[in-house]
Amino acid sequence: MDKVCPKCGERYPWYESECPIDKVPLVDSPEEQEFRELNLKVVFTTTEPGLLPLAGIALDQRGIEFTTRLQGHDSMTAGGRIYRGEGSNEPVEILVREEDAAAAADLLKDLEENQSPSAGASSAASKPASTPPTPAADAVVSLIDLATNQPVGRITDADLAWLGDHLEKESVDDTDYYFDRATLDMLEQAGAAPALMAVLRNALGSRDDMELHWTR
Repeated sequence: MDKVCPKCGERYPWYESECPIDKVPLVDSPEEQEFRELNLKVVFTTTEPGLLPLAGIALDQRGIEFTTRLQGHDSMTAGGRIYRGEGSNEPVEILVREEDAAAAADLLKDLEENQSPSAGASSAASKPASTPPTPAADAVVSLIDLATNQPVGRITDADLAWLGDHLEKESVDDTDYYFDRATLDMLEQAGAAPALMAVLRNALGSRDDMELHWTR
């Protein structure tokens, strides 16, 4: 569900909290307000902030509407520090329409059970070569394989900025990067951090190329 700027009317992704133009808090869209009045069911609960964007992307791509709230609270919440990897000890719940609950729960089953980035590619050729490296404490940027819609690891903001300086982007708002073996070799020779290269090489596995989407 989108968020809306009360001043300019621009729409932003559900996890954003402030309009970058007017610098005012975003509010629920009319559709979100109507949605929250429905009978909703909890399908996912986590205390790990990095998993929330991954769950949101999976639901968005399946066309399942959802909202979030802190466990034990009636009021819904979206955006803010918890979605940017700034920790919270309170579990967060994702809720969907009752008729979408079974499909949503099945879609998020790996994240719910493992509470860590999971592999689940459709074929051996599209799976990472091995279990993704354990992310550092400040690795708050999640990488999603666009071929499988599966998380492949996490990197730091510094790693992301470094990639932005060394890879071409279609626009300043572009959040996708294309990689092949030659690109990874080039990045390694240019001085990429070992942890970043471990994530990228693990994600590529035995494939010739891949496209990754990043999100916080």
